[in-house]
Amino acid sequence: AGVATAGLATGASALKSAEQRKLFGGMANAPYDPCYHSACDTLDNVNPEALGQMARAAAHGLSKLAWQKNLRKFLYK
Repeated sequence: AGVATAGLATGASALKSAEQRKLFGGMANAPYDPCYHSACDTLDNVNPEALGQMARAAAHGLSKLAWQKNLRKFLYK
């Protein structure tokens, strides 16, 4: 439709490898966040540090777009 969009992804639904399990615990071949988009995905399951990092990343991206003199040229070059 010719409309630019953007987003951020944490990779929460990706699968943890056996090596990552050794480093960080949890279960191999299971999602990083088994509650992602499930009934247990509540405010009690929020990682405040990760939320802050993602909020800062979103703010940075929005600021970068807001300060473009020619946004259309920037987005579609």
